[in-house]
Amino acid sequence: MKNIKRIISFVLIAAMAISLYACKSNEPDSVGESVGAETGAWAVNDQEIQAKLPDEVAKAFSKAMEGFTGIDLEPVAYVGSQVVAGMNYMILCRATAVSQESVPTYKMVIIYADLDGNAEITSLTDFDLAKYTEGEGKQDQEMLSGGWYVPEEACGSDIPEEVKAAYEEATEAVCWQWGTVDTIAYLGSQVVAGTNYAILCKGVLTEDSSSNRVFIVTVYKDLDGNVQFLNSRILDLTDFTE
Repeated sequence: MKNIKRIISFVLIAAMAISLYACKSNEPDSVGESVGAETGAWAVNDQEIQAKLPDEVAKAFSKAMEGFTGIDLEPVAYVGSQVVAGMNYMILCRATAVSQESVPTYKMVIIYADLDGNAEITSLTDFDLAKYTEGEGKQDQEMLSGGWYVPEEACGSDIPEEVKAAYEEATEAVCWQWGTVDTIAYLGSQVVAGTNYAILCKGVLTEDSSSNRVFIVTVYKDLDGNVQFLNSRILDLTDFTE
């Protein structure tokens, strides 16, 4: 009888230990990571975005969105312009389908504004964040073809303090090829053994806007709060015009 009681006690203790371990393993690895987030997958920034667009770009966007249905487009950053018979404006947007519960993605939107004040969406291209956050990235790039320029007033949205602090510490010792580098927008996070953050930036080489570049910087923050610069990838704006 004593042996049976000992066996039962052992089984109960083992079951409790397994239960406690399971509960602990379901806890987020660090602050800012949501329960159930898929490890290795990039999650689009789900915080409120207040993009700062130049007046003429904001007006063209509002005009182009009149009657546009099916997808909610929320401007994240104004990244390029092109002089045609009027103007083309390139705007990175967070896109959410309105007909169903869908996971937000990014779309690169081109809006054409004619000389009479009319505007319309002429291109809506998928923007795959993973494409610009893996590998070592390019160190330099020739002038943009097709007449696309990153404007001096390239504007974006506010960046969360935690992400901004990680970016600033991780890039403190980076020797940029540009004269100045400005952060434009926080794009998303990736759960690893810690968290990767993707930040959209603008590099200004000279006063000539044809030398400016938009690129994505990826930084890593481990579970102890240490940060590291991973890579930077230049966006070729012509990739979104074909």
